[in-house]
Amino acid sequence: MASNDREPSSRVGSRLREEIIRFAVIAGYLYVCFGALIVYKAAILRAHGVDFPILGLAVVKALVLGKFILVGRDLHLGERHRDRPLAYTIVYQVIMFAVLLFVLSVIEEMILAWVHGRAPAEGLSHVAGSTGLEILASCLLLCLILTPYFGLAALNERLGEGRLGRLFFGE
Repeated sequence: MASNDREPSSRVGSRLREEIIRFAVIAGYLYVCFGALIVYKAAILRAHGVDFPILGLAVVKALVLGKFILVGRDLHLGERHRDRPLAYTIVYQVIMFAVLLFVLSVIEEMILAWVHGRAPAEGLSHVAGSTGLEILASCLLLCLILTPYFGLAALNERLGEGRLGRLFFGE
């Protein structure tokens, strides 16, 4: 009976471990991407005499968006056309997740603005910028960041779980 009692907890522990690894991978990837963009933005702004704080921004953004991505994946967002050619599948997933991340980020920032006594509309400018061109640039950058992640994930799924990792890193 003791072995039966351990089986469910073993499965829960295994599932938790898998989820933590999934979260660490996507959050780490997003951290590197956002960190590079934030450092670049800070460098440009400082060249024009504008001080731009960069500490922690990439970490928070990566953790929040990483969790949003995991929620979307658990809800099977973007998996509607998995039987189509790989390029179509990747583009579809990137667009679906970019929309999800943009909408959830706007909602999050509007709530934070409201909590801090600012107008909720300020949330949009904190997510993507205040002009149409800044919003378009933010959306394009987000799609560019998501493409390798979803491309490799789709390729891994088509090749068979773990095979892509073995191709990259050996056995």
